[in-house]
Amino acid sequence: PAVIFQCRGVADVKAALGAARAAGVAVAVRSQGHGADGASAGVDGGAVIDLSHDRAVFVDVATKTAKLSGGCTLGDLDLEAAAHDLAAVHGVVAQTGVGLYLHGGVGYLQHRYGLAVDQVLGAQVVLADGTVVEARGDNDHAELFYALRGAGSSFGIVTRLDLQLYDTPRMVGGFFGCCVDSGDDEADVAVAVAAMQLARDALEREEAAGERRTFGMVMLNRLPPGHPQAGKRAICFSVGAIVDDGFDESAALKLLKPFVDFAEAHGGVVIGAVPAVTTFVKFNLTFKPLIASLPPDIKTYWRGFLMRKANDDFLKAAAMTWHRRPMCAAPSFFAFELHGGGAGAVHGKRVATGGGKYDDHCVASLRDGLFSVGLLASIWVKKTR
Repeated sequence: PAVIFQCRGVADVKAALGAARAAGVAVAVRSQGHGADGASAGVDGGAVIDLSHDRAVFVDVATKTAKLSGGCTLGDLDLEAAAHDLAAVHGVVAQTGVGLYLHGGVGYLQHRYGLAVDQVLGAQVVLADGTVVEARGDNDHAELFYALRGAGSSFGIVTRLDLQLYDTPRMVGGFFGCCVDSGDDEADVAVAVAAMQLARDALEREEAAGERRTFGMVMLNRLPPGHPQAGKRAICFSVGAIVDDGFDESAALKLLKPFVDFAEAHGGVVIGAVPAVTTFVKFNLTFKPLIASLPPDIKTYWRGFLMRKANDDFLKAAAMTWHRRPMCAAPSFFAFELHGGGAGAVHGKRVATGGGKYDDHCVASLRDGLFSVGLLASIWVKKTR
């Protein structure tokens, strides 16, 4: 971009937008730059309105709500909410900016409370002409409010979000993995399929019983640089369970034990830590070291989609393509996220995501490093559908 405006409030945003409009240049908006599409980086000769220095969070304990500036991270929100024994529904990476709330948002509490977008109560928005409006479901800007919640961030610059919070859950959880790189391709693929089946079937049983307590993710990746087995293929689990008066910590540990047993049966845990009693804030930091270790100039191809059902044919296709990935793609991964119907857990809310019930969500990322990486990445992901 030709210029980056580092804004610290609505007045700064209005001034920056006015200057860009007067110059006739394209404008991009950056919260924390987590978006994989790179849109927040702007275009050559354009302007970037950078909100990353505006990170205020205000919690209203009486109403269990929060008001947060457009540059906040999910970690900022977590810490402030936790100070009042409250928690927010959002994603799984603490460094993510709150722009996530404009695009859906899947995370650890959605199986009980719905998507992150379901928690948005209102927004302060600077429109293209510099007008500042309050968008809520019960005022003159209800259509804008609807559009913001899931249809993307092209309707204005959101300088403040108002969110619903909840009582902080007690929980048990952990992120851990085993190395699955025996040299026997067929056997390794079978192990990867079995790992995803284990997670899928566990959440299906819980859903059938009317419970919304467990969340899980299976990552097919490679062990990171610095690990004794760096570059080797690995299967990692990020699993947890909500604890309450009718379901104590020992019951939660028992519920998650099959995942630990699976890792132990396939060479043992070689990365991370097995499930233990933890806090919501701490568990939300699970991926922070991994994200922080990635090069700042990393180029990725992302493809994500929601499915109503992940059958065995899909799981096998995913495992086979994971196993064929080139060694240079160490930061790449295939993430199989199990939501147990969480995307439809909150009914009757008009959101731009459609309000459908989805059980499984898969995300894939491939790092550059080979010639024609875009084509390679596209082929790799599309074959898993």
